[in-house]
Amino acid sequence: GPVGSGYPSDPTTREFLARYVREHGDLPSFARRSWKTSREALAAAEQSALAEF
Repeated sequence: GPVGSGYPSDPTTREFLARYVREHGDLPSFARRSWKTSREALAAAEQSALAEF
């Protein structure tokens, strides 16, 4: 699917990161972990996993 521009303000990029983390459990190797967008994608996936219990 589309990745977007790669910038954290890009909605396509944000959706790509969220979907990637849901499917793989971690960020892609090229994602910047320091970006708030990356941290939010990881936190959202963690919350989703906790909700399954």
